[in-house]
Amino acid sequence: MYSCFEFEQTCRATPHRSLGAERWPAVVSQLEGEGPQLSEIGSLQDQLEACVKWYTKTFGYLLTENTLNLTNINGIIPGIVFIGLDFKTIISSDPTHEELKFNESRPNTALWDLVAKVLRNLLPAFSTQTVAYLQWAYGEKEEKTWEVGSRPPVGRYAPRRGRPSPNRSDRGERNDRGGNRNERPDRKDRGERGGNRRGGAQKGGNPRRNNEKKGGGSSEQKEKLALTDVNKAVEKLGQEPGLSEIKLKPANSFYRRLQHKHAISQGFESTSSGEGNDRSVVVKRAKD
Repeated sequence: MYSCFEFEQTCRATPHRSLGAERWPAVVSQLEGEGPQLSEIGSLQDQLEACVKWYTKTFGYLLTENTLNLTNINGIIPGIVFIGLDFKTIISSDPTHEELKFNESRPNTALWDLVAKVLRNLLPAFSTQTVAYLQWAYGEKEEKTWEVGSRPPVGRYAPRRGRPSPNRSDRGERNDRGGNRNERPDRKDRGERGGNRRGGAQKGGNPRRNNEKKGGGSSEQKEKLALTDVNKAVEKLGQEPGLSEIKLKPANSFYRRLQHKHAISQGFESTSSGEGNDRSVVVKRAKD
């Protein structure tokens, strides 16, 4: 099929080849507006048969060969392609049939049965390949439509809805967050407008220092404080038998989990108490 396709593309690019001595003269006259009409040959079947007979005489390999190989390909492929091109011209000129198109979901059975019949009778060795090429070359694909509410394709294949996408010049002027690339502040301006993108420092300040001023710190420091807190509670419960439980300082879920594990490893029980930012671990004496 690809060999036929390549030759067909060559013919379309070089009219002197496609309308030369290898082409059926009746179709050449029809295309050039000279000579008798194809309908004068007879019925549609008569025209198709006359076309195939001419090409089997011009390209003898179509009848003498049974298989396609590297030694006979140049004597077979042109004949098959010209038959396909001429069949399309003949059928397009006939008002009793629709154009030569193939669609599996809407097959033109009568027309394609006629094409296959003519090729089987006059081109028995290559009729199957020729029909397959014609259906591939003149295949028609239906456009898929998506109903409202159905699941559309995703990614770059998704249909664009709403406003059209901006052209290249617009994309060059605006960034993907709606800002104007040509109006980006320089480093000094960004410092004065509220710090860098990681956001912590105002007026060019150091975000780590600001975080420390707010009572923050590194994760290692926070983990150490959380474990120190639970250790103190465990020691106090061990030293004071009359004390039943101790509530620790509020902590997030990660550090509370560490405190739970440590309390249990020391032979105590633990639960969580409070909501949101005030939620904390309560260490209890294990029940006997």
